[in-house]
Amino acid sequence: MKNALDDKLPVALYTAAGVRELDRIAIEERGIAGITLMRRAAAACVAALQRHWPAARRVTVFCGSGNNAGDGYIVAGMLAEKGCDVTVMVVGDPHKLGSDAAEAHRYCLASEARVQPWEVGASIDGDVIVDALLGTGLTGQVRERYLAAVDDIAASARPVLAVDIPSGLSADTGMRLGGAVVADVTVTFIGLKRGLFTLDGPDCAGLVEFAPLDVPSDIYDRVAADSWRLQLPALLAEFPSRPKQAHKNLFGHVLVVGGDEGMGGAALMSAESALRVGAGLRGVKKALDVVGRCHLCEAARRGNGGVAVAGGHVQHGCAGFQVDGLAELFADDLQGGADQGVIAGGPGGLLLGLHGGEIGSNRGLGVHVRFLSAD
Repeated sequence: MKNALDDKLPVALYTAAGVRELDRIAIEERGIAGITLMRRAAAACVAALQRHWPAARRVTVFCGSGNNAGDGYIVAGMLAEKGCDVTVMVVGDPHKLGSDAAEAHRYCLASEARVQPWEVGASIDGDVIVDALLGTGLTGQVRERYLAAVDDIAASARPVLAVDIPSGLSADTGMRLGGAVVADVTVTFIGLKRGLFTLDGPDCAGLVEFAPLDVPSDIYDRVAADSWRLQLPALLAEFPSRPKQAHKNLFGHVLVVGGDEGMGGAALMSAESALRVGAGLRGVKKALDVVGRCHLCEAARRGNGGVAVAGGHVQHGCAGFQVDGLAELFADDLQGGADQGVIAGGPGGLLLGLHGGEIGSNRGLGVHVRFLSAD
């Protein structure tokens, strides 16, 4: 199934702690029972499974020992009630289930679903696998037994629906914590987890669908999101309209400095990006006189308007080249002077990077950092 996003997703992203707080408010302050939310979550997963795999008749559900497993047990029971042949692989210890998840476990045992302990290398016969092993509470590395179950799911080559988040994926960072399930569809609840959209998240989550579980909409006013998904229509709406007689000299120029020998891709992408957003660009010059001390070379576009550093490293210790002095260094290229704006450097500056490794080497330089990603 295509790795994609549901167009109806909210824009706000939450940490695991933020979603837990939303969950707490719904249960403790709004009186929605935890088992009720669990049933709603399971129903959303069942609906998604039947929508994406309408011909599926055999389903294997992997359950751990947390609330995520509770969702899985109810999914198994609901599918059995609908006539599916359901096998539940119990990887966690049912005695460690919380009260709501234990009730979900009892419901599953009373259904026609087959519930059995999972063993390494167990045969998986289902048309679809439901991953309810590990949820958003995972912080450390996946333990050996769970990692083996993740490997078994991968080896089965069956399509996978993940409950809330693929097991083994950090809900906050999107990092695989030793290993993670690669799902075709992930149905996530109450709030979008930031980790579904960062680092390994998009590769592990597949198609992300959102189920708010009918919690009151005003609870979101109580918990602030710490990041947001970028939406192209909303971004384009921020651009002011231009007079029909406008030309490039009315919209400033951008100087792009970047790319070592044979590594000019970042500089080219930065220059094209500036053109696409409407900046006026003129000329191309070799930056050898600028970069003799800095490992930033290849080519630069010049003009008045700003400086964008692309590719390579902004060297913190280069003689005569500190990020804080970037505008002064390129003052001759900025016809309007060194105060025209620098997209890197100085307190209040902005450093744009395409990936975490590129940005990581430039930390500690007193700049604001924004991560950009493309689907």
